[in-house]
Amino acid sequence: MVTTVLILRARVLAALLAIALCLALLAPISPAFAATPDGQQPNWMQGFDDDLDVGSILSTTYLGDRVYIGGSFTSAGGTPHANAAAIHMGDRRIDHGFMANTDGTVHSVLAATDGSGIYIGGEFTTINGVAQANFAKVDPVTGQVLSPNFGVTGPVMAMANHGSRLYIGGDFNEVLGVQRKDIAALENDAVVGGWKVNTNGKVRDLKLSADGSELYAAGTFTALDQVQAPQRVARILTATGDAQPWDVAVVNSWVVIDVALSDDETVLYIAAGGLPGQGGNRTKAIDIATGAQLWSVAHGGDPQALLVHEGLVYVGGHFQKYNGAYSNARLEAIDETTGISEPWDPILNSRFGIWELDVSPWGMLVAGDFTRIEGRSTRGITVFPQLDFGLAPPPPPPPAVDTTFPTGAFTAPLAGQAVTLPATLAGTSTDNISVATVKVTVRNRDTKDYLQADGQSVASTWAKIEPAITPGPSASWSIPLAGLPAGNYRARVKTMDTAGNETSWSANHDFVISPGVGADITAPTGSITALAGDQLAMPGSLTGIATDDTSVAEVRLTIRNRDTKDYVQSNGQSVAPGWAKLVPAIAGGPSTSWSVALAALPPGRYQARVKVIDTSLNESSWSTSYNFTVL
Repeated sequence: MVTTVLILRARVLAALLAIALCLALLAPISPAFAATPDGQQPNWMQGFDDDLDVGSILSTTYLGDRVYIGGSFTSAGGTPHANAAAIHMGDRRIDHGFMANTDGTVHSVLAATDGSGIYIGGEFTTINGVAQANFAKVDPVTGQVLSPNFGVTGPVMAMANHGSRLYIGGDFNEVLGVQRKDIAALENDAVVGGWKVNTNGKVRDLKLSADGSELYAAGTFTALDQVQAPQRVARILTATGDAQPWDVAVVNSWVVIDVALSDDETVLYIAAGGLPGQGGNRTKAIDIATGAQLWSVAHGGDPQALLVHEGLVYVGGHFQKYNGAYSNARLEAIDETTGISEPWDPILNSRFGIWELDVSPWGMLVAGDFTRIEGRSTRGITVFPQLDFGLAPPPPPPPAVDTTFPTGAFTAPLAGQAVTLPATLAGTSTDNISVATVKVTVRNRDTKDYLQADGQSVASTWAKIEPAITPGPSASWSIPLAGLPAGNYRARVKTMDTAGNETSWSANHDFVISPGVGADITAPTGSITALAGDQLAMPGSLTGIATDDTSVAEVRLTIRNRDTKDYVQSNGQSVAPGWAKLVPAIAGGPSTSWSVALAALPPGRYQARVKVIDTSLNESSWSTSYNFTVL
């Protein structure tokens, strides 16, 4: 339930109800819905039909140009949104920039009075993976957690606020380590000291008077601070936390689910749940001054949501009866003075019906677990725009600056693990809001070659791979590995979020690719043919033989002047201090000869060594040095 109170003075009695919106394009409505209190034919707006694919919505609130919803669902607009989401009212679409995913049901959402955030209450342990026990404040644009972990020890089911003071209710024993039984007052992320109201049962709803001086609590309790109290509903002075003397014995049900105040704050309307024979399944009007019952309406199921506007009490729930006769289906408009139902028949297809009625600048918000109204698709939420609450939409909250860097880590293979191909290099990247891209480099530590973007070839050129991901707070990714030579490999990962924050390259993640069954693991061999007298006149040639069990791919030769320490360069005609190799042309095959032409080398003592690589990339070691003299 949205439990913030929005008490509005009665305006001139205008059209009592006309247009029902499904929040998008205009479409005609069936004749069954034409009988609105003022007789006008309503129009429908469609748009959430396909985009808003959610389960049960239990609570709504608005801030700026967004409506925030909480409940029990896993996705919205085709994107994972767990139990909380925001709707941009400009285009009636899910705002995917707002991510406040919880691991349990959200019972209540409420906008901060200063617009600084959205309070979320329910039965959960984390929001976006951050530890938050049942209650938190999140950024209204990103959903990023703004508050400390309040450590509320049980479900938070109701909230109300006035100024800087916030009240929460539910079924808990502690908040921030301070003993508070089912009701607590908070200011500036701290429990208000000296304000303590203990109940002996759950608190399902909280409503404040317009000036914030009185708090009405409802639920399953029968006592406050161990003193017998009016059954299931109490009136509390917010300055002290003291319960007002109040005899409301007519509330004889096992639970009060929701309450609402009349515009002049002289009457409290009560949605009483439970069994009909025990005072349940009823909406009641109670004189606040005396506690006397003014009227009572019986339903064929629990009333679950109340809203008062211009002489009517709107009641939502999972009922289909009015005082024993089949009437409105899960949504009624009742005269607040007489308790007589108005001729209004919006038919919903729903098991549990309506959980929330709320004011907004766009009209009355209606939310629950329905998927159709009057045969038209509208998943979980709609708005009736001609209930004018006189609320001008405030400007949207300023965009938050996300400065939190994402993280990335490998999950397979494990560090140091040896795998055979085909295999998969996998990992997970996380962010406080949403991961945007992942980059991975893989290098053969033996050959210094890099895995290329195709994921199947290696080359000496540096390369990165960007695996496909599903954006969100946590993104898993994988890279198939196939056709790579056996050897030692090193991988690193870098992650960027939607705000452009990018991590540095991760620490090295080393693993081994082992030869598969039947793979060629035999190293080739190479030798240098001895010169006559170990002497070579210029111009001349060095020759040799390379062999392998399958096929020779490459021969490498180094020649060094033992006197000057210079190396013969790749042209075979000059020497220089830098290390260099010569790669002679070969025919390949199991046995191949090679020859290196040398010219213009300065006389002196030289040393040569050879290395051979086969087609499976098995390498020989550098051969024993062969010493000769250039004449």
